[in-house]
Amino acid sequence: MENHKLPKDKVDVYIKELNNELSRLLNFWVNHVFDSEINEMIPGLSMDGQFQPKTHQSLVSISRCLWSFSRVYNYNSNSKCLSIAHQLYESLLEHFYDKKHGGFFWSIESNGTVHDSKKQAYGHGFVLYAFSEYYKTTKLPDVLSKAEYVYKIIIDQFYDEQNRGFWEAKNQDWSNIKDMRLSQKDENYPKSMNTHLHILEPFTNLYRVAPSGELKKQIEKLIDLFCNQIIDSETGHLRLFFSEDWIPSSKTVSFGHEIEASWLIHEAAHIVGNKELLERFRNSTLRLTYNTLRYGFDYEKGGIYNELSQNHLDTSKDWWAQAEALVGFLDAFIIKSDEVFFDAFEQTWNNIKNDFIDHVNGEWHWRVDENNRVDTSLPKVGFWKNWYHNSRALIESIERLEQLKNTDDE
Repeated sequence: MENHKLPKDKVDVYIKELNNELSRLLNFWVNHVFDSEINEMIPGLSMDGQFQPKTHQSLVSISRCLWSFSRVYNYNSNSKCLSIAHQLYESLLEHFYDKKHGGFFWSIESNGTVHDSKKQAYGHGFVLYAFSEYYKTTKLPDVLSKAEYVYKIIIDQFYDEQNRGFWEAKNQDWSNIKDMRLSQKDENYPKSMNTHLHILEPFTNLYRVAPSGELKKQIEKLIDLFCNQIIDSETGHLRLFFSEDWIPSSKTVSFGHEIEASWLIHEAAHIVGNKELLERFRNSTLRLTYNTLRYGFDYEKGGIYNELSQNHLDTSKDWWAQAEALVGFLDAFIIKSDEVFFDAFEQTWNNIKNDFIDHVNGEWHWRVDENNRVDTSLPKVGFWKNWYHNSRALIESIERLEQLKNTDDE
């Protein structure tokens, strides 16, 4: 870690703005998305806030919402968050848990019946992320037991003993499945960077509340896998899709995932206290962040572009990538006191305030193009759109700014 000198009044302004935005987001999700009459989340809202009745409720979205309400409660003790978290936990178990084969379904219909019964490792990762955070909220032994059950499912059903890493998906009965994709836009390969990142993430969160030697080894193996297989040693970029024996298949660069991975993996190494891995990955953290600034940052308006594929730069921007960039740039600044990182944080936050926050209808827009035009065809709330990325980014950024302020005071 290096010394940082930032004006205290500037840091205080950002902390206040981020806290205000967190409150605004919470009000939106409490008042417009959680239906208190039926104690369920509304599965879909259009960009202007209109109900979208044909939207399926996804395991990812409800798990992420349970995580968000639990995390916000753990941050500021808001009683509304605790009440809704209780309801979402029960809803997950009632509607998504497969009582016959175990594990959790991928999606349900609006009436609660199963829509897609396949089992995605990615989805189970978010159930574990949610349960471990909810346990931190409640300290209920049964919740921890459920979290440890999901962890065991991930290890027993998705882990590849022969080649290491985790399979993308299985059928409902845990037999092999042909179509392993998370979504239509993904490539159909048995292993992916994205799934491994979002298995490392909940493993780390579980370790916070229930550390064990076995879990520590799993986290260290995942970090090692990123260092040796997923991160391209020549370019420093993440490789996205792989064969079962880790032959890479895609050269697309996803800037949002690169900046998200930079801080999540650094955090994992820090949490398990492995100094060797921490030092080793700090270099990768900085390289991923510098690459994002070099190839995917908008120096005119702030924020990061979506991706680079076959020398074509997609200059549209998605909400989740901007959220992850806030944390990633601050994390890199704490590691190495290079002003370019804090400048990037400031520019990204300004871009979010100017172009992403919907000051009329609430929440954040999904996507804006290079001319700052909002893509109104995409939902405000939906199968993939929830408040996990932005709620987390606001809290993580506040905590890092507090750390920087305290460092400067010493």
